[in-house]
Amino acid sequence: MSDTLKKIRKLWMEKRKGSTDVCLPTAPFLAMVVSECEMIGKNKGRDVTDEEVIRHLKKIQKGVCESIDVCEDSDRLWELGKENAFCGSLLPQSVPYEQLHEFVVGLDANNIGQIMGATKKEFGAKADMKMAQEIAKEILS
Repeated sequence: MSDTLKKIRKLWMEKRKGSTDVCLPTAPFLAMVVSECEMIGKNKGRDVTDEEVIRHLKKIQKGVCESIDVCEDSDRLWELGKENAFCGSLLPQSVPYEQLHEFVVGLDANNIGQIMGATKKEFGAKADMKMAQEIAKEILS
């Protein structure tokens, strides 16, 4: 099982046992994160990887941010803020633009597919693939 998922599961159990940590999101939110991440692995007949959990956390965080943009209820905004901060706290630091640009420029590739594949192989979930695609387009044009 993914180390990140183990952390989330532990926090979920603490919250279910009555943790009063007001910075943690609700137990149902944590349960949803755990169950969705576990389903990724189950659907593939194996344990979920850290990279898959991180990718899913990014997806969840994106949805939370979209909800924040349209939410008008202050109590719900507070919960969404905790969910957003929680997801963000588990995500690895993204590769800085300069490092990503230097890597892409240094590749001996002649199409976007090769660049994206090499970038993903080198940095995994830590790379902002949209940023890498923009750099690749700039270099190839």
